[in-house]
Amino acid sequence: GAMGWYYYHCRLDYENALREFNLALKAQPNNIDVLLGIGAVYRRQGRFDDSIVLFKRAAEIDPRSASLIGAVAETYLRVRKYVEAEQYIDRTINVAPDKPEWYCDKAYLYAKWKGDIQKARKVLEDAEQRKVGAQDPLFLHYTVIIDMMGGRYQGAIDRLETAEVKVFDYQYWYIPKEILLAQLNGYLKRSQKARTYYDAARVVLERDLHKHPDDARIHSSLGIVYAGLGRKDDAIREGKHAVDLLPISREAVIGTIRVQDLALIYTMAGEQDAGVDQLEKLLSIPSD
Repeated sequence: GAMGWYYYHCRLDYENALREFNLALKAQPNNIDVLLGIGAVYRRQGRFDDSIVLFKRAAEIDPRSASLIGAVAETYLRVRKYVEAEQYIDRTINVAPDKPEWYCDKAYLYAKWKGDIQKARKVLEDAEQRKVGAQDPLFLHYTVIIDMMGGRYQGAIDRLETAEVKVFDYQYWYIPKEILLAQLNGYLKRSQKARTYYDAARVVLERDLHKHPDDARIHSSLGIVYAGLGRKDDAIREGKHAVDLLPISREAVIGTIRVQDLALIYTMAGEQDAGVDQLEKLLSIPSD
């Protein structure tokens, strides 16, 4: 199993990961870690229904594992089976009420499913009242996004300005908080302030890209920043390069996030038709 995870995490080599996991499964057919590994590979390969079967099997063996129940929930969310996703997210919160990511998923579920921003915000507020997510960057990021969707721009700015986090850095994104501050100030028609924040984000991203030239997340974020600074050609180049580095054909989960960023870049750069083309592609496949 360990070799499977090595190929999965370190090499993004899903075929070899699957081979190693299947070898391990023959020896231990009820090994939860191996079932989780195979399900995770299937998800990255775009075999979402197959991954749900494996995750559910693992969750039946260990019904108190929030990570296994959560894997089912997140996969249902991605294939837009929202009723099932809600049931499994509620189960994860029941099993692990102190983990902020499940509240983030539930808020996101209501925003995606029904466009119900009030309901999404209530999920996050309930978590805050339970003292969950106070210092968690992911929880802050989702709170800001939900605030942004609901038009609470100044509230989101206040949260970001007082937060210690400098970069929202996880497998899907690499977002200096200045990007979010730039977007929020843009919505408030403070164009000069927005530009100042975009330029601050540019400095951070160009520096970090120098250290990690093949990090698709950084290219996407840099494309968004260049679009915010009016550098249209540079923006589209960076957005396309991010998609080329991690295409959906290679990575069916994170690859879609890079296409989502490209849609935003095209839109910011005034290429609305190209942006809509990207969104239509995402709506035709499992994606966020």
